[in-house]
Amino acid sequence: MEEGARDWDPRVGTQAEISQASSARTRGYVGVMLLTPREFVRFLDGRSGDVQTIAFVPGGFTARIGAVSCDLLIRRDYAHKLNRTHGLRYEHWGIMQIAINHGYAILERGDLVFVYLDDTVFNDMFVLAIKEAANGQELWVKSFHRCEPRKLNRLLKNGELLREHT
Repeated sequence: MEEGARDWDPRVGTQAEISQASSARTRGYVGVMLLTPREFVRFLDGRSGDVQTIAFVPGGFTARIGAVSCDLLIRRDYAHKLNRTHGLRYEHWGIMQIAINHGYAILERGDLVFVYLDDTVFNDMFVLAIKEAANGQELWVKSFHRCEPRKLNRLLKNGELLREHT
């Protein structure tokens, strides 16, 4: 078992347990990505399969969309599409885990949405939408891109706020 983690039902937990498990899971990785730069490039080049775990989502949040898995998956072709469509670079992919750990957490139309306001590196706002699949056995990236403040306002108005931005 990883340092700082303990046995607990991944579908329940206090905010402290969620934060502790999340930081224990991401400790020791380059930046905050679960993949090293080399692993990420190998994934994009097709040398390590078509599907990759890109981030960790605490069980307290995944339970809200009926998921048991905490590993966030992405397909290689979808990662390329996000890069092309939204102009993402390698540095942007680390924002996913930061958004999960520190951004607004919103439940909207059955999806889990994280919105992170980055005022240090990119000076931008990012939105990450996550959906469950395979009867809760899988978590998939539904969308990841920059967004305007009006998108956050719409999400806060129409969705259920699970956590404030920290």
